[in-house]
Amino acid sequence: EADQGARREPVKPRGARGWRPVIALLVITCVVCTGATLWLTSLTSPDLPKFDEWQVFVPALTGAEPITAEWMWRQLNEHRIPLPRLVYLSGFLLTKDFRVGAFLNVAILSGVAIAAITTAVRKRGHARAADAFFPLILLHWGQTHLYLLSVTLNFTMTIAFAYLAVFAALAPEAGNRLRTGWVVGLCALGMVLSSLIGVLMALPFAAWLVVQAWFRIRGDAVRRRDGWLLIGLAGLVLAAVALYFVGFQLPGSA
Repeated sequence: EADQGARREPVKPRGARGWRPVIALLVITCVVCTGATLWLTSLTSPDLPKFDEWQVFVPALTGAEPITAEWMWRQLNEHRIPLPRLVYLSGFLLTKDFRVGAFLNVAILSGVAIAAITTAVRKRGHARAADAFFPLILLHWGQTHLYLLSVTLNFTMTIAFAYLAVFAALAPEAGNRLRTGWVVGLCALGMVLSSLIGVLMALPFAAWLVVQAWFRIRGDAVRRRDGWLLIGLAGLVLAAVALYFVGFQLPGSA
């Protein structure tokens, strides 16, 4: 009996101890990737407007052009970027640094990597060294254009909204209710307001909302109400998609 009791004692900390090296590896990978990419941005991106930033941001920042709804909605090539414009302007007013969008790109991708690891751990029940894939793929130097230009916020924000929508949809079934639908719907709306790529990526998420709504409409009164709310949210996303193409001009056709 004494031997059996001695064997049972060490069982308690076993799982936590097994995770510690893996968690340490993931934390170190996130810190190194984020730090290295911030260093690259500070070293190679001068504190000056670059390329399309002269057309998109400088007239508004200098007061040569008023910041209006028409300016926010105006096309940049094939993209409408009201959300990235708003984020960049807010960041510039706080920092007075033309590189603020580039640094925000790093911060956004780092946040997405951490969210991806957290989602994988919660879904699986434990961490794996392979989860280091997320910061390595999101913060590698092969996509240097994201770390040099502020105007590329439209791509980074689209990617971030898409990832967050997927993470929300992968939530445990107990939490996969109306709140999850709202997160997915708002992320889809954010995609539409960030780029043309976001318009295309938002459509599958709108379809997901409709499917989720269908299962709820067939339930009791509370679930039916939630279902119709999700239908309304999907309709809002689709309305934004339709609005995107009102007055749309192909680049070079004007």
